[in-house]
Amino acid sequence: FQLVTLCIQCLSWVLKMDLPSIRANIDSISSSLFALLHKYAVAGLSKGDNFSLVVATFKVVTVLVRDVKSHTISEDQLKTLLLYAEQDIHDHSRQATAFSLLKAILSRKLVVPEMGEVMNKVAVLSVTSELGHVRMQARQVFHQFLMDYPLGKKLTKHLGFHMSQLNYELKPGRESVLEMIHTIITTFPLPVLDEQSELLFMMLGARLVNDEAPECRKMVAQTLKALLGRLPNNTRDQLFDIVMLWLQDSKVTT
Repeated sequence: FQLVTLCIQCLSWVLKMDLPSIRANIDSISSSLFALLHKYAVAGLSKGDNFSLVVATFKVVTVLVRDVKSHTISEDQLKTLLLYAEQDIHDHSRQATAFSLLKAILSRKLVVPEMGEVMNKVAVLSVTSELGHVRMQARQVFHQFLMDYPLGKKLTKHLGFHMSQLNYELKPGRESVLEMIHTIITTFPLPVLDEQSELLFMMLGARLVNDEAPECRKMVAQTLKALLGRLPNNTRDQLFDIVMLWLQDSKVTT
């Protein structure tokens, strides 16, 4: 196992070079890597020679997916990788490899129906994980998914999930949600942001008043400032009109 693991570690470097021999043999290389995963990548594996072999294989598959542009994995292989990644994002010993693999898949804009469900679980993990670095990795992966994939009406659903998590009971989870929303606001194309601005403004405005943690209220204020700073004047005026309606409400003024 140790010799095979060393060979695979060397292969991860060789694959980054666009060599004629690699192009000629990439299909058989890919098939052999997936055969190793099929044989040894079992749930719960966390130590020993088998574990080192599996981790090395996942790393070289990540290189294969991300860097070998002359080769595209099959739909069945992609489904297999997503299944492994879905399991491993909940395994502390294999999370880093799983997130790297997901980033590689997203960078190639590969699509299968299972992708959406895996990304939903990544979004949940970005809020619920007890580990800050895991929440950060999950945010990065999910943000890449939002930016690189044509989601259409599903975008509103994904934003709605994050808006709903502003009420999450634990402060680190709410802070992670606010980090994600701030990133969305500062990176989304302006037409898309403009379309979603009313939802963002109203939900964030409510948390500015209702969140019990001063740190979260400060983050909400910074996020609202970023939102208003990016929007065109006419959209800002419409949002200010909403504020005026709130202030004129009898329940607010009495």
